[in-house]
Amino acid sequence: PGGRTGRTGRIVTRADQWAAFVRAVLALTAIALITATTLVEALKIGPAAAGLLYLLPVLWVSAQAGLSAGLASAGFAAFCYNFFLLEPHFTLRIHGPGDAVAFMVLVVVAVVTSRLASGLRTREREARERAEASAAEADFVALLAKARDRDALDAMALDFLALRYGDVLLVRREDIESKRTGLAPIDAAAAAWALHNGEHSGHASEVMPSADYAFVALSPGGDDVLALPAGESAGA
Repeated sequence: PGGRTGRTGRIVTRADQWAAFVRAVLALTAIALITATTLVEALKIGPAAAGLLYLLPVLWVSAQAGLSAGLASAGFAAFCYNFFLLEPHFTLRIHGPGDAVAFMVLVVVAVVTSRLASGLRTREREARERAEASAAEADFVALLAKARDRDALDAMALDFLALRYGDVLLVRREDIESKRTGLAPIDAAAAAWALHNGEHSGHASEVMPSADYAFVALSPGGDDVLALPAGESAGA
C-alpha cells in the first residue's frame, strides 16, 4: 500500500522509493568525495580526470534508481565541476572557451548516459517481468488442466494465486448482483464495474483507486471477479 504507478505502468512501492533515495544519496556522496579528492593538490588528479570520474556514480545511480536520480546526480556533478574545479574557483563563471567546452561535454555526456542507463534498466525489468509472467501462466494452465469440475477448478486456482499474491478472494456474479459480497461499498462497486466491463478496477487502477482490493474479471462476460488485497496487488 502507499505505492504509485510509474511511467512504465509498474507499481512503485514506498520501499522502491526509499531504495532509490538511498542510492541517489550514495551517488551524490561519491561525487562530493571525487570533488574533495581532486582539490587535494598533492594527489594531482586534475579537473579532466575528475570529469570522467563523475560519470561513474551518475551511470551507476541511473541504472539502479532510474532517470530522475541520474539527472539529479548529473546536475550535481556539473555544479561541483564548475564551482570547485574550473577557474575561477568557487564561482559559477567559466574562464576561457576550453573550460566552457569541458563543462558542456560533461553535462551532455552525463545526461545521455543517465538516459541510456535508465532505459536499459527499464527494458531489463520489463523482460524479467514478462519471463516471470510467462512462467507463472504456464504453471497455472498446467495446474488447471488437472481439475475435474468447477469447484475443484476454483479451489486450485485460488490456492495457486494465494501462494504468489497472498489472501485472494473470488467474488461471484450472483453475490455482486444481490449485493452480498461482504465487501465495503467502494470495493463492491469496483467489483461490479470489473465484472460488467471486463477490465481491472479498484486499488492502483484508474477506476476507484481508493478501494482496498484490486479487482480482475477472469474473462469477458464471465461470472467471477478476482479480488487481490491492496498490499498484494502492489507487488503483482
